[in-house]
Order: sequence, then structure tokens, then C-alpha cells
Amino acid sequence: MNEIESRLAEVMAARAREVEPHDEDDALNRISERVNMNRRRNLTLLGVAAAIAVVAGAIVLLNRDDGRTQQVNVATDSSDSSPSTTTSKSPVTVIATFSPAIWPFKSMNRTFATPEEAAKSFAVDYLGMSHARTGGTLPPADAGGATSVEVFPNDRGNARTLVSVEERPQEGWVVLGAAADQIVVDDPKPHDALTLPLSLSGRSVAFEAQLGVELRAFGTMTPFAQGSVMGGSSEMQPFQGQIDAPNVSLVSDQAVLILFEGDASGEQTYTKATVVPLDGPQSPATFVGTTMNGDVLLFDLSGGPGRPITGDVTIPTTPAELPSSVSGTLATLRGRFATIAFFDGTHIASYNPANGSVVQLVVPAAKPISLDADASGRHLLWVDENHDLWKWSGGDPVKVGSGFTAAAW
Repeated sequence: MNEIESRLAEVMAARAREVEPHDEDDALNRISERVNMNRRRNLTLLGVAAAIAVVAGAIVLLNRDDGRTQQVNVATDSSDSSPSTTTSKSPVTVIATFSPAIWPFKSMNRTFATPEEAAKSFAVDYLGMSHARTGGTLPPADAGGATSVEVFPNDRGNARTLVSVEERPQEGWVVLGAAADQIVVDDPKPHDALTLPLSLSGRSVAFEAQLGVELRAFGTMTPFAQGSVMGGSSEMQPFQGQIDAPNVSLVSDQAVLILFEGDASGEQTYTKATVVPLDGPQSPATFVGTTMNGDVLLFDLSGGPGRPITGDVTIPTTPAELPSSVSGTLATLRGRFATIAFFDGTHIASYNPANGSVVQLVVPAAKPISLDADASGRHLLWVDENHDLWKWSGGDPVKVGSGFTAAAW
């Protein structure tokens, strides 16, 4: 086993299982604990790891603390069995990923050149405030914060909604959320995980004290849940309540919560609204990657350089297998989904052993050479033949780095 192959075997088993540490030091401490435990087991399977690492379509499995086996696959070219001799120093980058924008939808293929244009379109087209007008544009309140645009219900109204906008490369100005002065939401907070029923609390003042509540999936203006809560009618008063969707088991990814005052005149939908983005199940915050230089590093999805990982490893030898009726490579277990993700030559797809069904998940930009799923099964990570690193949690894949040969959650 040459040095690069040995490191690749080490990284795939020393990965940080189903963990979402708050910082890289925490992640390294947890990995060290698992490595030390493996040493005490006095296992002798590293020789098997060497054999696995050099065959075409090598398969590496990772033990999870929940008793399940996690597999990471690394594809090799069967036409060339010679060992790797990569010596060039290739740069490695990890790109900080953005939270999805509420508006405009990606399917619209639309961009806004100014924050005012984005805020006005959001109010009129997304919220249905057809008579809305914009006011001033406020700079970010702190470093890294968003720009805010004042929106009022019409030429006469003074109920203010601040629409949060941000300028992004190639996307122009996008909308991240909104907050009405008279609808303050304490719970949930932006990017909290969506659970059903969803508890609501805060303070408000509205006509006859009533606030409408909606939940919409990202990328649609049609609510999948609706309700109401009662706050103050003449001054700010607390509200509490819940919104549920009995016919929806769980929204697979992000959703948008809207609390609003309806327009009593009937001229438009709302007079003011607070709009809160909610996340689906969280993806891991860190991953382990093998670079084109052969370095084994821990990376954080917030961007920045990786940190080295060392230690003895354990490599179980029971791979997930696709049946003969399903053609594909890089099969990897999808944790609690109990399905298998794989590459079918065009799509990254999912095979369900329970009923034999295959669902096409996403079309990668280039042929994957490694593929991994987190323990929840909702989040995929792969490296393609261009050595670009991609993350998928539903919707469009997101490029998060370059200069890799393999990666795992």
C-alpha cells in the first residue's frame, strides 16, 4: 500500500460519523475519541483495507455509533492498475455555502439589479401586496448582516415591513426574509429546524388582534398549512399557538413561515408580514477530505483551510450491494432511510431494498468518483472526475470545494 492509499483508507474510517460540532476543535476531539477506542480493540483488519483500496471500485465502510454501517466508495479506473504517483501540488478550496434565498425562485431564472427591485417584487409577487411601495434602504446593522428595504402596504399606509436582502455573485439581489415592526416572532427563529406541529410565540398588534399564519415550501407560493393566532388589537401583546399540517408527514427540506395581517379592505392580501425561513434536518457541519496532494484533512463547510487527521483506523468489510437487476456504481447506505444511493451513469439515484424501487435524485455536473451519505440519509457528498466537491440536500446540488479525490461526512 503506498502512502496515498493508506491515507485514503485512514480517512474514510476516521470520519466524524453523525455529528454536527460547533467548531473544528470539537470535531477533532470527537474523532480522537473514536480513534483511541479503535486502538483498544486490537483489530487486525487494516490488511483487508489495503486490498480493498487498490481494486477497481474500492469500497470502504465506516462504523457508526448507532450500530449501522456507513459506506464510502471510491471509484478507480479499471484500465490502469498502476499505483498513484501524484506529486504536483494542487490548490484546495472550500467555498462557504449560502443559505437558500426565499426569492426569487431558482426556477424563475430572474435576477434583480438593486435591493429595492428585489424587495418590491417579493412584496408584490410573493406576498401578494399588490399596492406595496418601498421606502428607504438601510445598511447592515452589523458585520455580515443583511441590507434591509422598507416596504409599506400602499401610498397611505405606514405599517412597515423590513425586507432583508443580500447581493450574491451571479444571483444579484435576493430576499432572505422579512420582519414587520408590529409582528415580532420569538419562536421559531430563522433557520430553526421545521417540526410539525410547529409552535409559535411572539408579540403583535393587528386588526381585531388576529394574525394569519402560513407555511410554504421553498420554491412555491402555495401554502401547505394555514392557521391563525391572536395577539394585541391596539398595542403589542403576546401571542402563542401552533400550526400543523395533518396531511404532511414532514417537509423534506426548507420551508417558509409567514405571519401576517390581512388587508381588511380586500384590495390586496397583506398589509404587513414577518417571513421566517426554516430548515429541514440539518446536514453535518464538517467533512473529511483527501486532497489531490494526498493530504487527509478535516474541513468545515463554513469555508477555510482543512486540518490534519491522524490515527489508527478500523475498516469493516461488509459493503452495501445493489441487486443484479440494478446497474450502478458507488453504492452507499443512506442511514435511517434504509436505502442505497448510487450512480447509474447519469443520475445519482436511490434504491429501496424494501420494495425494489429506484428514484432518481440529482444529475451531477460530472461523473462522480466518490460518494457518501450522512447518517440521516438526507445529505449526499461527492467528488467528481474534475475533483470538484458537491453537496446535495434536495433541490439543486451545491459546489462546496475543489481539489479533492474523495470526501466523507
